[in-house]
Amino acid sequence: MKSKVIYTKSIHYYRAGVKRIFENRYGLTMEDISLSDDFIFQAFEAKESPEQLVEWYGEKYDLTRIR
Repeated sequence: MKSKVIYTKSIHYYRAGVKRIFENRYGLTMEDISLSDDFIFQAFEAKESPEQLVEWYGEKYDLTRIR
């Protein structure tokens, strides 16, 4: 059974999820990628998952996955 998705409850959890995925998947910090808070909030409001946002960004900028 899948665990409950909590990032949909709060922008804080959503941003933390984006941060964690960027660090694990690409080895990048939020400072490295410089996504604006407004952009992250728009993705949150559009109900995109943190994984979708990170995947889109990685494809757009042709990032190399480390994991």
